[in-house]
Amino acid sequence: MFSIGMRRFQIEEHPTSLDQKFTLMDEDDNCLYTVKSTFFVLGDKLTVMDSHGTELYKIRQQLKHIHLTFNIYNAGINDDNEESKLATVKQVGFPLKHTLEIHSVYGDYLMKRDGGMTCSEYTLSKDGVPIAQVKRKFPAFAERYTVDIDEQIHESDIPFILTLVITLWCAQRYRGQGSGS
Repeated sequence: MFSIGMRRFQIEEHPTSLDQKFTLMDEDDNCLYTVKSTFFVLGDKLTVMDSHGTELYKIRQQLKHIHLTFNIYNAGINDDNEESKLATVKQVGFPLKHTLEIHSVYGDYLMKRDGGMTCSEYTLSKDGVPIAQVKRKFPAFAERYTVDIDEQIHESDIPFILTLVITLWCAQRYRGQGSGS
């Protein structure tokens, strides 16, 4: 399924923080990225930043769709418009199954729960090829995700892949399965 080598990342939620929603770390717990949220908005509005505070991606929930839908934008462009849109993430199938279909400028992805409704493991595939394994853990106060990414994936693609995992959290929270519900 995957090549022998995997790179491990951790995503930790900060449910009590007013602005920093997540920390994205390497396997040695070095902070690589942070995610901040915007308060008092309808729908999710998150921004992914590198460790220097440079904005990389914006995640925006789209409210005028039948299926749960998010757009991911290039944060280097200030407008959330079609020109800066990098991906559309849409929940497909049974709502509690958490299958996300992603159409992006980088290719087509599918994030699918590996087991039944109580399973907390997911596989992310790009163009039909598995590239990452996501495991969701439930500590006492916050969720933590372990993300194992195939070592053949280019380093510059990793922030986008981790952003897709953040979008999974948004979908779970919206459907009442995340700790933020």
